[in-house]
Amino acid sequence: MRTAFIGKALAIQQHRRAWRQIEDYAAGKGGSAGEILITEYPAQAIRLAGAAVGSGCELVVAVGGGSAIDTAKLINILSCQKDGLLGYITGKKKLGSTGRPLIAIPTTAGSGSEATHFAVVYVSGIKYSLADESIVPEVAVVDYRLTDSMPATVMANSGIDALCQAIES
Repeated sequence: MRTAFIGKALAIQQHRRAWRQIEDYAAGKGGSAGEILITEYPAQAIRLAGAAVGSGCELVVAVGGGSAIDTAKLINILSCQKDGLLGYITGKKKLGSTGRPLIAIPTTAGSGSEATHFAVVYVSGIKYSLADESIVPEVAVVDYRLTDSMPATVMANSGIDALCQAIES
């Protein structure tokens, strides 16, 4: 099984253990771990969707915060659509195909991206939210130990975000 891994460079470096476990799992299933797509910005999702199409991946794994998971959702679903990908993000086109199975491994708290049917992306400074039930990850691996390596300010901001999300819901 070929897998596309999506995350920020920092998350990949900080969570090598998680990556190794995923690679071992893929190898145990008779496949290869596949490619690691590193992105710092969700807006790169359109470009990376094209790379995912050609990679032949069958599974997408996202490791990182809400932006990394949203990026993985976008890459996953957009890589299965026809051309004109921006139209899907802006809502001018309706999604025609579902994505591959997606596993989300959040390394922050608060965004809830691992459990929602939304993916937020900014294109030319404009915020868009792609909403569709088909982009919800199949599996979310939530392990509080993955937040241990976060800087204190990021951990505090993530905790406040989680509290705000809980109050809003």
